[in-house]
Amino acid sequence: MTTDKKQRPNTGEWRGVFIAALRNSANVRAACQQAGVSRAMAYKARSEYRRFAAQWDEALSDAVDYLAGEAWRRASVSDTLLIYLLKIHGGAFWRQDGHSRVDVTFEVREETERLARAKGLTEAETASAVEEAVRLATGG
Repeated sequence: MTTDKKQRPNTGEWRGVFIAALRNSANVRAACQQAGVSRAMAYKARSEYRRFAAQWDEALSDAVDYLAGEAWRRASVSDTLLIYLLKIHGGAFWRQDGHSRVDVTFEVREETERLARAKGLTEAETASAVEEAVRLATGG
């Protein structure tokens, strides 16, 4: 018997696909699309399963490390990028606790989205709240 409802993906299968896609893109929406799950389902699994949350964090960290390496490689042929990277590497990019602004931005964004979902905010209200929270957290 077939139904019009979308089949729920096998938990083990979608999580592996999601983590791999997140590691390659640092983009939750793209990872969800590739894994065939909604953002809500992915964030729910993240909040319910510590191991999955740790894999998520590691995937984002790997993606950011890759991007940092690629930026350094490209800086060898771009004076503007080289100057920018030297400025941020010189201390402005890193907090005293060793976390980067990128880490802080991810943490603030995720927590703000979680709180917005709990409060039942619309997507527009959530986007506005996330933008403001990131601005305040990064001094922007």
